[in-house]
Amino acid sequence: MLPRDPAVRQKAKLPSTHRMKNRNKKEEDATTS
Repeated sequence: MLPRDPAVRQKAKLPSTHRMKNRNKKEEDATTS
């Protein structure tokens, strides 16, 4: 759903979505990094 761009992903870090995406972001970060 969210782009793979770190800058865009950081911008999409909304308080409501952050909580839900936090888990996905952690897993994605480990794979993207």
